[in-house]
Amino acid sequence: MRLLRSRMVFRIVALIAFAAMRFMAQESRDHSRNGTLFGGFQFKAPVSQDLVKVQLPPPVEVALENGLTLIIIENHRSPVIHIEFHVADAGPVCEPTGNRGLAELTTEMLLAGTDRRGRRQLAEDMEHLGVSVSTSAPAGSSEAVIRAWGLSDNFDQWLSVLADVVLRPRFSAEELIDAVRRRESQQQRQAASPGYLADQQFRKAVYGDKPGVSVSATLKVCPKCMVDALVQWHFGRFLPQKTVLGISGDIRPRRAIAAVRKIFGAWAGSEFKAPIPSEAAQLPHARAFVIDRPESVQSTIRIGNLGASRLSEDYFPMLVLNRIFGSEPSSRLPAKLRGVKGMAYSVGSSFSANQRPGAWTAYADVRAESASEAIKLMLFEIDDLCRQEIPQEEVNDAKRALVAAYAFFLEQPASALGLAIQHRQLGLPSSEANKFHEHIMSVTRDDVHRAACRYFDRATMQLVVVGDSAKVRPAVEEFVPWQQIQGLR
Repeated sequence: MRLLRSRMVFRIVALIAFAAMRFMAQESRDHSRNGTLFGGFQFKAPVSQDLVKVQLPPPVEVALENGLTLIIIENHRSPVIHIEFHVADAGPVCEPTGNRGLAELTTEMLLAGTDRRGRRQLAEDMEHLGVSVSTSAPAGSSEAVIRAWGLSDNFDQWLSVLADVVLRPRFSAEELIDAVRRRESQQQRQAASPGYLADQQFRKAVYGDKPGVSVSATLKVCPKCMVDALVQWHFGRFLPQKTVLGISGDIRPRRAIAAVRKIFGAWAGSEFKAPIPSEAAQLPHARAFVIDRPESVQSTIRIGNLGASRLSEDYFPMLVLNRIFGSEPSSRLPAKLRGVKGMAYSVGSSFSANQRPGAWTAYADVRAESASEAIKLMLFEIDDLCRQEIPQEEVNDAKRALVAAYAFFLEQPASALGLAIQHRQLGLPSSEANKFHEHIMSVTRDDVHRAACRYFDRATMQLVVVGDSAKVRPAVEEFVPWQQIQGLR
């Protein structure tokens, strides 16, 4: 009898629990739009109000007798050392008008062999020592960059090999011919890429016809005629007084200074002064560029403008604004185009700045039949940032997210080193790396609104579309009259 009662009680309790769970599930569905569950509890996870504050030790900075600046950051978590050479006035924006691509080709040829080692011997020596080396001269940059990393045990050995790469490149005509052929093949592949075409046209629209505008080099000359030009560029631009050498990793400053002084101390400087490149002019009016690809199933969209420089009072408000607008999947633009509408393969926004103003860009890759609607939605979201007040909670969330992301960013020794070098070149104090959270948290809603109205300005906006012109015409015509569209081909 007692067993029978226990079973009855268990069944009653189970039925009540099942009914309660059904009721909770229904309440959850009914209130999910408001972000709450029954009983007033929040449906979403709570957001921490704590800030992650970064406190990096100050880097050690030393100036060698020949003018070479050395920056050292100790980090003994792993037996690895990361090195960066930043050579000022050796980037694409400093190129002569008739030699576009000279800076990029010079950095590429650094790894094609030296006076002491051919290409194969150089590659074998680096592989034997376990060192990895890369070179670059990014479009729009005023500097050439050489990066390397390897083990701390044999640091002096691979630093000596790296000195060969930086100081004694061979620039042989045979290697140059191979490099030009690789470049031509690469450019043929790039010409078939909608993303490349869109980025190339957008940079031209924002920066005008200035050196360094191209996403990649467009050099087309006789390779043998270029050997002298490469030698002169390297001789006149790769100078110790123009170079910042950063070292980060498992090394003591005393050892690093001794090794660099021994290997690079004889590097001779000169009195060469590179001409100062002109700044990009403010854009006069809105323009649209359409690169027609009939019957294309996809459209690639770029919308943007010239932004702030790193030293501008608008730099940190622009970072917050970009976070709100499109830099993360939860930002406004991706949430609308991909989350709600489901029309974009990739969507977002970017903003970059250094000593000179950088561009901010909204980008999207969408189905061709959705292109016109996507352009209208992107322009609506851009206009809305200046037209409407941004909620304070949204500003606060963006600031906290940026501070947290900054802390994760600096977890990589190479990131901390790159930041220290940038601050040195901008004339900022070494303590600047520890002030990011202060700068971000001091940004007000009014600062963000001011930046939105200043830089997200429809009157000077640049629109680039790669796709079927017939399918994007309705949206583009609302931006500028169709007769004024440039680049249509």
